[in-house]
Amino acid sequence: MVCLIPLPVHFFFSVLIPSSEADFTIQMRDITRKQNKLFNGDVTISRQRDYVLKAIDKIVVEEGKDESEMTESLTLQMYNILRGKPPGRDGEQVQWRMDLYNHYGSQPQPHGPVWCPISKSSAPYKEIKAAHLVPYKIGYETMGHLFDGDGYSLMWSMGNGLPMRKQFERHFDNYDFCILPRESPGKPDEFQLVLMNEEIRYEESLFGKTWDDFDEQMLGFVDGNDARPSKRFLYFHYWMCIIKTKRELTKGWKDVREKTRMGRLWTTPGKFPEPQIQNQD
Repeated sequence: MVCLIPLPVHFFFSVLIPSSEADFTIQMRDITRKQNKLFNGDVTISRQRDYVLKAIDKIVVEEGKDESEMTESLTLQMYNILRGKPPGRDGEQVQWRMDLYNHYGSQPQPHGPVWCPISKSSAPYKEIKAAHLVPYKIGYETMGHLFDGDGYSLMWSMGNGLPMRKQFERHFDNYDFCILPRESPGKPDEFQLVLMNEEIRYEESLFGKTWDDFDEQMLGFVDGNDARPSKRFLYFHYWMCIIKTKRELTKGWKDVREKTRMGRLWTTPGKFPEPQIQNQD
């Protein structure tokens, strides 16, 4: 059975409500997925394992001189693992950030400057954020429902992230601008920043430039690196921008749908959020 949950401005996302038979099917899919992870060396498991090993090493180094404290800390660490408690977002975020920069070729030297594809320039490590396209706060379960997969793996996938300066990440998370794909025949797709909040158009954004200077500008990725963000995750963010502008009646909200209308359906491997919200005006 499919239950449609209403969102503002009458958009809907489908959520599966399992019956007893459907519940059994879901459990079998979950078992198969976990089995595949174990046998195929899933990257999320490897990442969790690396984080746990680093946490243990840290305990040994910091508390090794006091055997009782070290034993207590290691016992607590093992207890949390056995009861299925995740090691925490902070450690996961740090590892994902490193993997993301490597994926995009954004940081040639460890601890060195990081490339921002929006400003098309490098910045010190501390000034760059690893931005989630679909925000972490929606949770793994919702992520899995929306994109028909393992929510944890999808959330921390490379396609769900993009390095960008802090100034951009803050406005990206606030749905003030979206990033749209533009076809480039024979080459990796290009991506374009499109301002969705007209109220900030002439506010300063970076380098003395206003948002008007960045509106409709193409992103610039590292030469020789074909890694690009996942369109289906950008598609989700795009519709969150549309919903926010309509709900809050942001300046220019009536024009943003036409301004960002695509000539074709966004195409990328994997499931898109349902149902066909791209047809809504």
